[in-house]
Amino acid sequence: MKSKAQIKMFENVAVMIVFFFLLVLGFRVYYSYQEQALSEELRDILETRTFQLVERLTALPELECSVGSVEIPSCIDLLKSKSLQNYIKKNPEKYFTFFGFSTIEIKPVYGEPIIVYNNTPKSYTSMQIRHLPVLLYDAKGNAKCVGVSGNCFLANLKVSVYEEE
Repeated sequence: MKSKAQIKMFENVAVMIVFFFLLVLGFRVYYSYQEQALSEELRDILETRTFQLVERLTALPELECSVGSVEIPSCIDLLKSKSLQNYIKKNPEKYFTFFGFSTIEIKPVYGEPIIVYNNTPKSYTSMQIRHLPVLLYDAKGNAKCVGVSGNCFLANLKVSVYEEE
């Protein structure tokens, strides 16, 4: 009688060990799935922030090209961008709420790149980069560009947004 009870107890303990093992395994699978879903969600949020920043940049009066009262789409004024670059170097905190942790760089096809804003955190978990082809307008030139005097160059607007740790 005693050995039958011991065998039953051993069976019960074995069943409980298997049950808890399966329970722990299930929690681990669920946790890894949730972690992956959260990671994708954070990546989507960062991508959305990057697109919003690019949209705001192209509409920023400090950078836009305009002929009279008409704004030229996808165009950046070279003189305004250099002026904004110098202003941000002197007052970086004024544009932090607008640009946050990001780097904004205008790379002409020919010529030196202009880093308009650079605020990279010391450590970051992820980074999102977007490129936008733009027209770079230089009013100092003597050629014709977009119906007015000045030079136009092709450029690449590179926007990098960082997610701080």
